[in-house]
Order: sequence, then structure tokens, then C-alpha cells
Amino acid sequence: MMADSRRRKAVRKTLTAHRNGLAARVARVDVPTLVLMGGADSHFKDPAAEGMSIATETGGKAQVVPDAGHYPHVEFPGQVVAAIADFLVETS
Repeated sequence: MMADSRRRKAVRKTLTAHRNGLAARVARVDVPTLVLMGGADSHFKDPAAEGMSIATETGGKAQVVPDAGHYPHVEFPGQVVAAIADFLVETS
């Protein structure tokens, strides 16, 4: 996947992006939000709690894809699509 220079550039931008003011921007979100977390995401000590924290800040909903790691949309696309579809029905 990383053989493509465009993908390497995207990863580099993600890793070097500044996070200044992120919490303030999250607090200003005023649209329905769905936070999807992989239950086995090694980037977070407690992925479910991390997702719930963000959902609480945005007034949204958190959902965990139990066996997924950091990329639930890649690992379990069917579950992620179903969660998004349900969320869209609930919020429309």
C-alpha cells in the first residue's frame, strides 16, 4: 500500500499534522456524530472509553467494532457500513 507516493504523502501529513486547538474544535461540533472504534485498537489503552469520551463531547453516539483494530472500516467493512446506515436512519 505504501508503494504509492500519494499514500505515503497522506500518511506523512497525518503524522505531522498539528493538534493545537483540536479539543476546542471538537467541542464546537454541532451535528450528529458517530464515533466508531475498534475494540482491539492498540493505539488506545481503552478504545471504548476513548470513543465514549469523544461522543460525549460532541453529543454523539459511540459504537465499538469488537475485534477490529485501528482500521475497523478496512477490517470489518460490513459492520461499519451497517453501523453508519443505522446511524443515518436514526438521525434523519
